[in-house]
Amino acid sequence: MDTRSGATRVAPKAVPRAIFDIHNLTCFQPNGRCLAVYKPVGEVALLDTDSLEILSIFKAHDNQIRTMVFSADSRLLATGCLDGTISITDVTANGPSLVAKLRGHANWVVGLCFAPDGSLL
Repeated sequence: MDTRSGATRVAPKAVPRAIFDIHNLTCFQPNGRCLAVYKPVGEVALLDTDSLEILSIFKAHDNQIRTMVFSADSRLLATGCLDGTISITDVTANGPSLVAKLRGHANWVVGLCFAPDGSLL
């Protein structure tokens, strides 16, 4: 649903069921061009929001992702995992590219947030 106009739209085609996991963890890019969808065992699918075509699928972790967030400029996607790691991926690169892997959390990473200016995670 478009929150400004209240209009709803139907996807031009069905999204393959294999894209979604029972957790249905999703996150929109702030620019609205892409939807990140958690796939089982640490993968993320990036979907075009207009066509719902899969733009790419990449491995962010070796375990389940529990949270994800885009930076305000829509360039970076941070994902938090059950193994206590955070991956930061540049999704604007030609093929998503890992920028950093943060380790050392004592427990699951279940929440992430970028500062509005993108300077901190």
